[in-house]
Order: sequence, then C-alpha cells, then structure tokens
Amino acid sequence: RNTSHYSPMILPDTPFHPTKAWEFANYNPNKKTGLAAWESSYNRFSIRGEHPQSIAMSPENGRPIQVTTVIRHILDGLQCGRPVNLKRLSTIFVPP
Repeated sequence: RNTSHYSPMILPDTPFHPTKAWEFANYNPNKKTGLAAWESSYNRFSIRGEHPQSIAMSPENGRPIQVTTVIRHILDGLQCGRPVNLKRLSTIFVPP
C-alpha cells in the first residue's frame, strides 16, 4: 500500500475543548479525595504542564505507574469533556 499521498494530521496549538462529555463516559470520584482516578494525572499534564513520564514516576499516591496509564488518564479527561492539548500529547505519544 502506497502511503506517500497521505497528508499528516495537523493539530492546533491550543487545547481541544469538547462541547460536552461523551455520553458513555463514566465519572466515578473517589469518596476520600473527591477526584476520579484519572484526574490527578490529567491535572498534572494539562494544568501544571508536567511530562507524562514524570507523572508516571511520581504519581500522587506514591506508587509508580506506566506512562501509557498516564496517557489513558489524559484521554479519560477528554472523554469527560475536559480540554486537552492534543498537539502536545501527540509529540509525547504518537497517535495510530
């Protein structure tokens, strides 16, 4: 298959803001913290600007997690209607 005629995806420099959460997104906040499991990783990436590798090495609960788990947490935020800088995310984790 010749892919030379395909154009690369161009993502905006600004965060993508979904108009609403995906209808099947499930937001389950923790009773103790009041935050969903993905929110700490999402906030550290989107608000504080941390790299997913540093988030994975030192998560809030203290137990290291996989970088792909952090990426999934960021995408969970997107599904729940939170803005995500997809261009920045794509430089860290190449989309399929």
